[in-house]
Formats: sequence, structure tokens, C-alpha cells
Amino acid sequence: LYFETGELLVESCHFSGNHVYCSECVYPSGGGLYIRGALGVALKNSTVDHNDAWMGSGLYALDSSSSRALLTIRYSIVQDNGWIEGGYGGGIYLAKTNAALYQVQMIHNRAINEGAGIRAEDGTLVLRFVAGLAFVADFHWLTWFPVEFNAPLWSIGCEVKVAEGAKPWP
Repeated sequence: LYFETGELLVESCHFSGNHVYCSECVYPSGGGLYIRGALGVALKNSTVDHNDAWMGSGLYALDSSSSRALLTIRYSIVQDNGWIEGGYGGGIYLAKTNAALYQVQMIHNRAINEGAGIRAEDGTLVLRFVAGLAFVADFHWLTWFPVEFNAPLWSIGCEVKVAEGAKPWP
């Protein structure tokens, strides 16, 4: 799905098996969904799985950070994205985008560089009750909570807000 400007509601949809390849593009983006400059986008009760692109294999959002613009994802699954080429933001890549995720399952997404689950830059990100969120850097799991070994965390509800311009990881 490619969407540019305006408002969009996507409900009970399944985006699966898409692959973005472009020999003339520097960074092919948005395997399942590509959103640019939207005023408001809501993804609800949907599944985004088995998609691939260099940036944002499952979902890529760019330039949706005006004060009233918001990408909202509710009661959805983002799973198994970024298995062939995924470079950044295997599940979701947010660039200059304000986003809120509520009760979203992030499962087995992959990126060979940064943000296997979510990569966000220059915007505000609010997560509430997101299960299965783990970060992978160079194929090593990084967790938020102390564990005996550094492995993925599953089914842990959490709420995180990354302030605009903040860099939570070194």
C-alpha cells in the first residue's frame, strides 16, 4: 500500500509477501506499507507479515510529523518482516513521524543494521502494551530488563516514550 497526504483508516487487512526491489533506488522502502506526508493514518486489527525492503520492511512512514499528524497502530501484528534484504527497521521504520502503538505484537522481525522491531528517528514514539519487542543490533539481542542471558523478551507489556530528537541507545 502506498499512501501520500491526507487521512487513512486501514482496518482488518493483511499485508503479506511483498518485496520492494528497485535497481534505481538508493534505499527501497516500505515492503508492506509506505506512508508519506500523511495527516493521520490508523492501522487497526491488521497483520503485516513476510514483507521485505531495505528500509521499513513491514511499514515505512516518512514526513508525518506535523503537530497534529499521527500514525496509530492498534491491536495489530507486525511479524516476520525483513528476512531477505531488511537493512533498517525490519518491522517498522519511522522517519520524521509521530507514532503511537497500542497492543501491538512485534514478532521475529529482522534488520541487518538497526531496529529489527522498530527504528524511529526525528519524531515522537509512544508504545503501550507492546508484546515481543526486542532490539537486534548485528544479530545480537538487546533487552530492556536484566536477564540471565541476553535473549529476546516476549509478552512483556511496556510503555515507552522517546522524546523528539532523543537517542535512547548509544
